Amino acid sequence: MNPGSKADVCAVVVTYHPDPGFPDRLDRVRPQVGRVVVVDNGSSPQAREMLRNAAGPDVGLILNDANLGVATALNQGVRHVMGSSCRWVLTLDQDSTVEPFLVEALLEAYNDFPMKEDLAVVGSNYYDEKRAKTLVPESPAQPSCLEQTTVITSGSMISVDAYARVGPFRDDFFIDHVDDEYCLRARAMGYKVILCRRPVIRHSIGGAVGKRILGRMVWSSNHSAARRYYMARNFLWVAREYLFSRPGWVTLRALRHAGFLLLMVLLEKERLGKIKSTARGVRDGIRRMPRGDVAG
Repeated sequence: MNPGSKADVCAVVVTYHPDPGFPDRLDRVRPQVGRVVVVDNGSSPQAREMLRNAAGPDVGLILNDANLGVATALNQGVRHVMGSSCRWVLTLDQDSTVEPFLVEALLEAYNDFPMKEDLAVVGSNYYDEKRAKTLVPESPAQPSCLEQTTVITSGSMISVDAYARVGPFRDDFFIDHVDDEYCLRARAMGYKVILCRRPVIRHSIGGAVGKRILGRMVWSSNHSAARRYYMARNFLWVAREYLFSRPGWVTLRALRHAGFLLLMVLLEKERLGKIKSTARGVRDGIRRMPRGDVAG
């Protein structure tokens, strides 16, 4: 498979009550791809007007009347471009700031990976501005990419051919662990997931809050109570489906979730509501098994 060029890449950006800085971030994406589609999940009339003005004639705009979730919005965007010449879909969050070399670096990582035919996702290394750190340290002595079990949605380049075989993002997940589940499902089907080592987006997880404890700065994501529900429920759905095939990944993520919960109790406000939402998520995650027909 030829690595292609920016004309082969279509960007899908999901929005939900975007801030006034969104048009500037959108303008950083436009020149790097062949096509852009913005999918809005029921934002206010004022926000939609901003989106219409920012989009112009060269950007596709899908306006949902309600918040259908990130997964459904991504699927809408991918379906919108699947009939075109696009071979890759670049998925982006509304608050991610892309570097001007984003697509160039992702295509370079793809080109350097030896098993190109098996690639489903090329993910992005990112710089967390609040924590002032990069997800994966960059080193000129190391390869441009490394294989991963999962990568985050924002800044990921999804193979359209792989998507047609793997199936859509899980609509019933709504928001959290949508990216993890897709990557795990792709890998279960024999596909590969890689991460571009070069930091190509600036992205923060949640509305992070920090506090210095014993001389060290610690951070909590400060997600809303609603997000805490989906984080707990969806992780348990993923864990039950992949515990035996990916025990190491599931165990590490379970420990991370426990740590996140402790940090939430120590650092965040509205703890009681978030704890109750987490408990509801755990209850629903235990009660319901994940669908078995996702890829069909």
